[in-house]
Amino acid sequence: MSTSLLIRSTVTVPPRSPVSSWDSCSCSRRRGVLGVASSSSSLKASSSASLSSSHAEARRSFMFVPYGAPLQQASVPTITCDGLVPGAALQLTHWTNNDTPEELYADTSTEIAFNFLKSSKYAERYEKAGVVNNHYDGDGVFSAFALLEPEKALQHEELLTAAAAVGDFGESPSEEAVKLNAAIETIGAQHDDDEMAYEHAFRLLPEMLDNLDAFSDLYEASWDAINDGYRALHSGKVTIELCGDVAIVREPCDAARLAPEALHRGLCELGADGLSAKACQRVVRARRTSHSDEYLMEVEKPGHGWVKRLARRQTIMDADGGEMAETLNRAFDLGDTFQPGGEGGLVALCKTATGVRGVTPLDVADFIREHKL
Repeated sequence: MSTSLLIRSTVTVPPRSPVSSWDSCSCSRRRGVLGVASSSSSLKASSSASLSSSHAEARRSFMFVPYGAPLQQASVPTITCDGLVPGAALQLTHWTNNDTPEELYADTSTEIAFNFLKSSKYAERYEKAGVVNNHYDGDGVFSAFALLEPEKALQHEELLTAAAAVGDFGESPSEEAVKLNAAIETIGAQHDDDEMAYEHAFRLLPEMLDNLDAFSDLYEASWDAINDGYRALHSGKVTIELCGDVAIVREPCDAARLAPEALHRGLCELGADGLSAKACQRVVRARRTSHSDEYLMEVEKPGHGWVKRLARRQTIMDADGGEMAETLNRAFDLGDTFQPGGEGGLVALCKTATGVRGVTPLDVADFIREHKL
């Protein structure tokens, strides 16, 4: 086994107030558009002067198309935002195999929607377009809202863009962005029908943008869980190490799974987040079982790793979770212990079905790094 570069997080325990520690997050200080201030009063409203008159006067309508269903013939041009709905005249999405125009493209669909609003090229044709999507999530809500309510959205462009990155990539650009996305996700969880969830979100979002604190009942539980994870990192209960471009997250058996937003903050502080030149390519999550020498492990991509076409974030190597599981099983003589899947959703690659002894998280991370899995 080759020698690995190991970097352990050396961040100090944060101040008593989790809000002030969040405000000082290194990734917020370093990043351009994602460096959004946490306080409502300090958010700089984007100027709507760049909004063309056609976009400003636009009266677009929204239609939800169930995932996999065809787009019905419409009497107006259609824009598919976030979800990739076949048959739409214009794609404003970062979804895999998209044909979003290069001059509008960005890492999230919400950023793409704002680029569209600032472009006069498309304004006249899509002034009264139908806006469609096929699934409910934060990036879908924020991008559609930008097209439906462009003037209001542009006043809060930075917040909406940051919140989209929270929802789709598990990033943590600001307190307010995390809370806004959590509120939108809670609304989605309250409905079995995505179309009804969109109606609910569109109704509340304008007021949320003006007074997010009034909606604490929608974000409080998620916000507390994310802060608990960040405190666990800073107390040393949970640690993040770097083995080259592979991050190792070590969690004790009694700890809740580290939230993606807390993980992202830790990667920011190690200079290994997606906007860093040395962005990590893989994450190995390792949880001790009741036996001190036994681990349950998961391998996943970083939060933005599911997006194939990226404009600003570092491209993540593609991988087949099944093939990776087979390779790791052969390398460490583990039978079929590693299996495809995991709790990471779109970024999950493979996981151990049972606890592993004799093979450490560092062994796995080092092998993945060395063989570029």
